[in-house]
Formats: sequence, structure tokens, C-alpha cells
Amino acid sequence: MAPESALTDLRLRAAAARTPPEASRIRDLLARFELERNLLVAWAQEKGLALPADDYLDRVEATHGEHHVFYDTAKERYFKITHGAEHNTPGFALTVTAEFHIGKKTQRYIGMPKLREATPFEYLARLRLFNLTFQDDVQVEGVITEPGKVAIVISQQPIEGDAATEPQVAEFMRSLGFTFVTGVYAGRRKSASYFRTSDSVAVFDTHGENFFISGSRIVPIDGLIVVAEDDLIRYLTMTPDERQAELGQ
Repeated sequence: MAPESALTDLRLRAAAARTPPEASRIRDLLARFELERNLLVAWAQEKGLALPADDYLDRVEATHGEHHVFYDTAKERYFKITHGAEHNTPGFALTVTAEFHIGKKTQRYIGMPKLREATPFEYLARLRLFNLTFQDDVQVEGVITEPGKVAIVISQQPIEGDAATEPQVAEFMRSLGFTFVTGVYAGRRKSASYFRTSDSVAVFDTHGENFFISGSRIVPIDGLIVVAEDDLIRYLTMTPDERQAELGQ
């Protein structure tokens, strides 16, 4: 199932229940996380997308920063199972949010990028945006619904290639209309960040394990991608000197 279809179904379910989990009035992140997780589990069970934990977790071949991974030889696709901030905890990978500060010079709110655990809806929105931005075919395979192990299972086609270099990633991102954001990081240390003003899309964690060079093409296979809101846009579009003047960094 395409992430967009899954996300649309879940948002409709939330609206029907009159508890839209992404509404700004739900201030408590933990409450929102629990609400979205419960909606996700119920949706998966009703759609026939509930997956047995042992059938998937027992096949894990490697664990990375956000996913457990294995290769399915029958389907010829890589399967990824989300986990929490710690590898041995359940969860829905990571997202980039804004940590608010008051600018010393302008006295306006400025949102610095900060990593935190994603809610289920945020993770699915990220997959949708990744597919749209990079023309990928990430698919939602289902949801592990067992209490204490709830996770989203996705799949991607295998890509043969080598890790792209920073200049190769930079050239590729420029070709898509992105601008390199000097001195701003979220994800792996010193991993470049990019911003596109036309649609406010920001991409972080663009190191070589997430961007492959396959033949003559750059192929992104992962990355932290969000639609930035106004306060984060303000930070991403500052010059290094402006950030220093406003925030001392």
C-alpha cells in the first residue's frame, strides 16, 4: 500500500472519531502518540494488515538508526521495521521538529531543527513526502500490532551502488531545486541539510549510506524529510552570521 493511501485512511478515521491527532489543540505529545498508535493498530486489524511480530522480527538481518532490516528473496525487496529512539524499543522512527528560541536581535520565535521520535502519522507523512520528492516506491506492508512491539513495516526495491560523496549529493539536490544549508545538522553528525523554498521541503541526514550512486544516478534510499513550518523556515533561510547574531551559534 502506498503511504499516501494509508495516511489518508488514518486521517479519515481520526476525523470520523472527532479526534484529529494532528490538530494543534492536542498539545501533549505523549497523548497524541498514544492516540495515533491506537488508531493505527485498529486500522491495520480492520484492513487485514496486522502482521505477526515473530514472523518479521525473527528475520532481521541488521539494525540501523531507525529501522530493523531484512531482505525478502521471494519479493525481491528490502523490508524495514520501525523502532524507537533506542534500537530495542518499539516506535516509529524519527522526525525533525522545531525547538523554539527567541532571537536576540529580532525578538521573534526561531525554530531550530531537533530530532525526536515520530508519531505514526508523522512517519507515514515522511514516507509520502519522500516518495513524492525523490520518485521512490516505498510501500507500507503492514503493522506489527502486538502490544509492546507495535511498528510499521515498509518495503523498498533493492538498489545496487556505492555511497555517494558529499559533492555528488550536493549536485543532485541542487538539480531538484534545493539549497545547501550551511552549518545546520539533524541526524548523523555533520551530515548535510538542504531546503527548497518553492514548497518548504527540508531534507536532513543526507550522508552516503542514505544516498547511493547507482550507475550514473544518485538514488536516495532514506533521509529525514519534512515540510518546514514558518519558525523552522526562518532558521533554515538565515545566513550563518544571522544565526550567530540571533542565537549565538
